[in-house]
This record gives sequence, structure tokens and C-alpha cells, in this order.
Amino acid sequence: MSTAYKYDVFISYSHKDRLWVTKELLPKLEQHRFKIFIDFRDFQSGRFSVTEMERGVNSSKRVLLVLTDDYIKSDWGTFENVMGQTTDPAAINRKRIPVLRGSCDIPLRLQIIHYRDLRNNDSQQWDLLIRDLI
Repeated sequence: MSTAYKYDVFISYSHKDRLWVTKELLPKLEQHRFKIFIDFRDFQSGRFSVTEMERGVNSSKRVLLVLTDDYIKSDWGTFENVMGQTTDPAAINRKRIPVLRGSCDIPLRLQIIHYRDLRNNDSQQWDLLIRDLI
């Protein structure tokens, strides 16, 4: 979408939610021609995961946070979220886009950011998410 970034979206998720991410989220985003950075496809072999996460966040216009209970409990998810927050602390550029996928206690640092609710697979919420990512 933007020529300033190599990718449109970095997807931050718990690996326990990988099936939904690969079967639902990724196809819908790629159907709209978003260029996605996702770990299992874009991390380079032989490099530290932390370095690859940083590369993904820095080279993507948006960081999509797939919020589930497993994600909230994940140290890696927290790390990716904080990296996204560091690059846009006041959320002026809407770097982080939270997506509520499962019931969970949303941390205070994310409660202040409006999110899309995809728990019920609502088509309007999907449409709004696509608009948000542009």
C-alpha cells in the first residue's frame, strides 16, 4: 500500500492461533492485495527471532495484533506489541491495529486503542478492518 514500507501488515499472533491465522485471516488480507509479513514465511533462517520480529515491525506499515487469551499470555506477543508501540507511542499513525479474536482480558496498554471484534466473524467488522489497514 505505502511505498515507504516493504510490507503493509505484520501479523502478531500466538502460535496456538495459527490455524485461524492461516485459514481465515491471511487469505482475507491477501485477497485484498495486502503484502503481509508473517513469521513462518518471512523469518530468515539462521537469524534470531527477536531480530526478525524487529525487522517485520519496522518494515511494515501496520502491526495487526490478534488478541486471544493465548496471545495475551505470550511473552513473544507482548514483545511484538511493545515494539509496535515504541514506533508509534501516541498511536498517531495507527501502527498497531488490535483484532479481538477470542475472549480475553485486554491489557490496559491495549484498552486505550480501538479494536475490531472478529469473535463472531461479522462481515461488517471484516470490512472495517480492511479499511483500517489501508
